[in-house]
Amino acid sequence: MPTSKPAHEQLEHLLRTGHVLTTREAADRLNVSTRTILRAAKKLEGRGLPVETTHVGNMNQYALSEAERYPESGDRYTENQLLALIVAIEAGRSLLRPTPLTAPLKAVYDDLMTRIPEQNVFTLDPNEESSRWYFQEARSVPIDPDIFETVRQAIHEQRTISIDYMNASRQTRNKGRVIDPLVIGTQNGAWLCVAYCHMREDIRDFNLVDIQSIEVHDTHFEPPEDFDPILHFDKRFGATTGESYLVRIRVAPEVAGYFRRKKYHPTQQVDHEGSDGHLIVSYDVEGLKDMHSWIRSWGPAVTVLEPEKLAQQIQEDAEAVAAQYASQA
Repeated sequence: MPTSKPAHEQLEHLLRTGHVLTTREAADRLNVSTRTILRAAKKLEGRGLPVETTHVGNMNQYALSEAERYPESGDRYTENQLLALIVAIEAGRSLLRPTPLTAPLKAVYDDLMTRIPEQNVFTLDPNEESSRWYFQEARSVPIDPDIFETVRQAIHEQRTISIDYMNASRQTRNKGRVIDPLVIGTQNGAWLCVAYCHMREDIRDFNLVDIQSIEVHDTHFEPPEDFDPILHFDKRFGATTGESYLVRIRVAPEVAGYFRRKKYHPTQQVDHEGSDGHLIVSYDVEGLKDMHSWIRSWGPAVTVLEPEKLAQQIQEDAEAVAAQYASQA
């Protein structure tokens, strides 16, 4: 009987259920051409499914490993899918702990465990697997559930809100601050509402734990056309200040390997590699506070080339520390 499912989904189902098929056998089963099967297999591989392809005569033969097949019990999770779910839930529980979403996520996890067959189908033990992973918990204190849900709903409905907000850095309380909430996100362990601020006429971050009360307006808003949450978070090394900086640093040869293997910021770019192994690395960031602390943590192995403002701050800090130790000698 004809099916509306595309060929790659039909082929995936056959492989998930343990079939080992040549291109011709799969084409006959699905009543399609061998060319369609070749394209379907490539599509599955492009989506990350590790299809095992071998050659039988002049044809390909397709199969999946045991970990990628549905178990014989009829459960719809493969072993790798189950592992991915367990790890994702453990990561989510750590990240979501300050929010009211942590309890529903635990309920999902408990329900998942009840759906796994008791017989020894998997090589992993789901109940033990969760103890083999660790994810750092968000450093935020618990968020008021009503505040969290009201902000979330206002974002969904694109409604303007007024908030009473405690500015922790300035120790000031803003009453009735009017904002258009755009997205909820996390940065450096804090849960933030990114919003268009009517007072500042610009995009600003508001820590959810510092919102003390909310009033929802009847008015709706349209998000700014140029707002991109990925760019908003990725460009920063700390809190948004409204000032963008090109930071260029010289990385000593003994630590250059770290910068070759790891991106410490999405905008990290190696501009030059010296014959002695040193690197010139650049970043495009907003705000210098966190960049300042991060560079200091590398000690003399990292030197600021620009901006001059940041180089001067770090030099003054070093001189102050040296003077402090000299006075104690």
